[in-house]
Parts: sequence; structure tokens; C-alpha cells
Amino acid sequence: MLQLRTWMYRKSDNKLLGESTVYMRRGGGIPGPWYMPAFICPQKTDVDMKEQIFIKE
Repeated sequence: MLQLRTWMYRKSDNKLLGESTVYMRRGGGIPGPWYMPAFICPQKTDVDMKEQIFIKE
């Protein structure tokens, strides 16, 4: 299990604008030379957090 955490800060005053946490697990299938399954929760990434923080003009 892997936990990825991302924080976004405003540079001018170092204020925390947003935080995201993603959990990832890889493997769990039958061992072999083929592709290993990976599971990510939530499916959305920190790109979605940027869209929530910043306004498009």
C-alpha cells in the first residue's frame, strides 16, 4: 500500500490552499511475467484539486 499526499501553498504568504491524498496498491494477482494489476483510490488525481483551487478566465 502506498499513500501519496500533495499540498498546495500560496507562495506570497505560504497559506495552505489544498491537500489531496491518494492510496495505491499494486499486485495481489497470480505471480508471473504478465501485467500486475494496480488499484488507485480515488481515481481522480491532484489535477482535479488544481481545478478546484484555481479559476479559469
